[in-house]
Amino acid sequence: MFLRGSESNQTRELHQADSELDVFFDLILHTMIIREITKDPKTRKTFRVTYLKIDAQSVHFVNMHGLADNSLLLSLRVRESLCAVKGHKMRMRVKHFGFMPMEDSKLYTDVYCCDWSEQNIEILLPGKRIHEWKTVALILATFHRISKEQWCLLVNMAGAPGIAGLNWKVIESELWPEKSELKEIEIADAKPVDTVVS
Repeated sequence: MFLRGSESNQTRELHQADSELDVFFDLILHTMIIREITKDPKTRKTFRVTYLKIDAQSVHFVNMHGLADNSLLLSLRVRESLCAVKGHKMRMRVKHFGFMPMEDSKLYTDVYCCDWSEQNIEILLPGKRIHEWKTVALILATFHRISKEQWCLLVNMAGAPGIAGLNWKVIESELWPEKSELKEIEIADAKPVDTVVS
């Protein structure tokens, strides 16, 4: 998982040693939750769980790619009007089990407190942790890219091909050109960035 800005040197990797990152999508509330579990390497009883809740309306859905290993690469962009606001109207909740300083949390220091004028979030969802088109449908519905009827079609699709090679932006532009044109207007000032997946 990465946070990238408009400059070539503005890249923050959100993974870190002694921490675990998980992502959850809620298609009812249209929110994405990133959970970070940070452990104290000196003692198993001390750890911290940080939750960062991001509403779909706070970000632009840029694209979603299916990679060759059947993993998904999700690209989001924080709305420009929120980049200058601390927290970007994201909600953070922290549970402490023992004492650990918040400065150890990359979700807090690198995302919640980020002051870059442009902020792009890239999330790699490993193939072994997802359910192909069901996960695709869940993410698209969470970010208002498909209707309830279209969600039902995707999750119940029989004999569906693998998700490798998926480029949702291309599919959306062919099926619903008016939606794609609207999205292009919303992200007209977006600058391309090189994607590095590790």
